Amino acid sequence: MPVLTITNENFQAEVLNSTQPVLLDFWAPWCGPCRMIAPIIDELAKEQTAVKVGKVNVNDAPELAAQFGVLSIPLVVLVKGGEVVAQAEGFSPNQKEVLLAMIAANSSSDTKKPLAKVAKGEASTTVTDKNTAKAVGSGDLDVFATPMMIALMEEAACNAIASSLKPGQSSVGTMVNVTHIAASGVGTGITAEATIVAIDGRKIEFSVTAKDGEKEIGSGTHTRYIVDVERFMGKLS
Repeated sequence: MPVLTITNENFQAEVLNSTQPVLLDFWAPWCGPCRMIAPIIDELAKEQTAVKVGKVNVNDAPELAAQFGVLSIPLVVLVKGGEVVAQAEGFSPNQKEVLLAMIAANSSSDTKKPLAKVAKGEASTTVTDKNTAKAVGSGDLDVFATPMMIALMEEAACNAIASSLKPGQSSVGTMVNVTHIAASGVGTGITAEATIVAIDGRKIEFSVTAKDGEKEIGSGTHTRYIVDVERFMGKLS
């Protein structure tokens, strides 16, 4: 299926009234990262039959950009039943995997629970001599260790759902698929962000990123399951 050009005129028919989820790429001709993500959007349109794929030029349709609260581009959102159920902001090396996870989580099963609001969590740390690759044994350099970046991403995911857990509940990580693309030296501040892209019962899927200031140093996907603490720990004895 070709990529649809979504405008103010056809938005109601192609997106809000669509019987399929719609993947929308908000972009502009002057945006470099938008040009990088464009081939991926074209591939998804050809490969995916479970969703429609459209592009919104924010220059031509500023009203739609404002309606979706677009503050930076590229921004890819998945709309289902007229509601945004997942989104991915910016460009990362594993962008296609992130978008495929969004599509799979929100189009393949009626048991998937649409997200009325995309929840996010953050966690921050500073690189010290205790969390470098040399210190934790994942290398011999004094740079932020990949295992510590992953742990920070997991902490951000925990923070995203903390307020929704019932007394006696916690969550456990079951899958992490990330890339670590840039080194950060001692003294650098690191911030991780986790965004919920799907909920299926007790299973929660996230897109995760880590930044060194404004520079992205890692990104990927993460899955957690909500568990009853007493029952979960009881299985260990």
